[in-house]
Amino acid sequence: MNVPEKEEYVRALTRNFAAALHIREPSVRFVKISASPNYDPLRNRIELGYAILTLPSLIVRVTIAHEVGHATQRKALLLDLAADGLCKMLIIAVPWIVYGWTARDKPWDIVISATAFVLAYGTYICTARAARTKQAIALEVKADEIAAILCGSHSTLRALETLSTFSLIRPERLEAFRARLAQERST
Repeated sequence: MNVPEKEEYVRALTRNFAAALHIREPSVRFVKISASPNYDPLRNRIELGYAILTLPSLIVRVTIAHEVGHATQRKALLLDLAADGLCKMLIIAVPWIVYGWTARDKPWDIVISATAFVLAYGTYICTARAARTKQAIALEVKADEIAAILCGSHSTLRALETLSTFSLIRPERLEAFRARLAQERST
């Protein structure tokens, strides 16, 4: 297959997977850089590097199913973006609010505002990273589960194991999927 045929194949997969999940079909955008595949919830779009077209069909199918799985999480991803934006606005607003409440007749009043900024920023960095990492892994695992529904558990596991050799997959994510598969076998 040539590149336009492969692009159409990926778009057809996206269309079929979205129809199977009863969600609005995300658009597909190919980019020249070899970035890892991602889902953009603001535009309801999957972005893929052309390098994905060189991968085996199984990995392409599972990757597209995984990204379409993120489209089912669009509301949660948009809420996360909004909450993150609000936190960043508060980080900027806190020192201005503190500065507005101070008398401004002493030279160290600006130091109080700067300290408020540093404390707000430090609090955000300390709490947001840990929460974001946990949430990101949970969203990735959920998208993997949707890929397993669309492509089969064993195919998804094989694709994830292959991708993990390129270090594109977090070990926690692969272990969570293996645990899910083991649980599925025991029931």
